[in-house]
Amino acid sequence: MKKFLFLFVALMLVVVTGCGKTNSLKCTYEDDEQKAVYEMEFDKNDEISTLKMTTSMKLEEELTDEETEQMKSYMSLMCMGFDYEGSKCDVEVEKNAVNLVISIDMTKLTDEEKAELSYNAEDGSLEAMKKAAEDEGFTCK
Repeated sequence: MKKFLFLFVALMLVVVTGCGKTNSLKCTYEDDEQKAVYEMEFDKNDEISTLKMTTSMKLEEELTDEETEQMKSYMSLMCMGFDYEGSKCDVEVEKNAVNLVISIDMTKLTDEEKAELSYNAEDGSLEAMKKAAEDEGFTCK
């Protein structure tokens, strides 16, 4: 009887909490010159809670050390647009590729900051984000 009771309580915890798991969506786009991956997690209200955007651009020629530093500086300017609490932007410049990774914890943004990013809850649902990405040529799962 104790085993049954323990199993029942454990099962109820899994059902009620959903194992703490959120819904997620991963969308990718790739062509000869670039690759983009958007990874999103959604809360229990179907609003986006975290967003990670990774963009990799292939370069036709290897960069010199000076060109690498110039590219880092230029790409870092893009990061200035994501200077919010809960946001992180990293630039990695390799000899033949540039990688830009932007992570945003949407739960830490104010309503003003969300508006600056043109975000609203209606457009931030899993289905809306999936449709928008697929309309732009991404493949989502």
